Amino acid sequence: MPRDWRRIDTQALPALTPAAERLLEAFKQRSRAQAWDDGIRGEATRALHLLLAWLGAAAPIPEADIRSTPTARRWTSSRRVVASIRGGSGGGGPDVGEHAAAVTAREGPYEP
Repeated sequence: MPRDWRRIDTQALPALTPAAERLLEAFKQRSRAQAWDDGIRGEATRALHLLLAWLGAAAPIPEADIRSTPTARRWTSSRRVVASIRGGSGGGGPDVGEHAAAVTAREGPYEP
């Protein structure tokens, strides 16, 4: 069962761990490198930030949790987050089910 994100105060999210910060920055770099539309990039970044703030980057984030963010939180999008973590669109990232350390250990943007 996916999480219900509706009661989360997005103005007071927990601080990101260093590993989560690296993952979020790599995601941002990849989105800029691929010239995503500003609106899409912002929505996807907000979704990933929410997930990493509450769940961290030390363990896999279930795809159901990722996909549940836009249904409960306006101005978020999960499609690009899932694709990036899966390695879709040439992202080269690990599958959602793999240990998140495989993602956070990377420095810089995802590369195929």
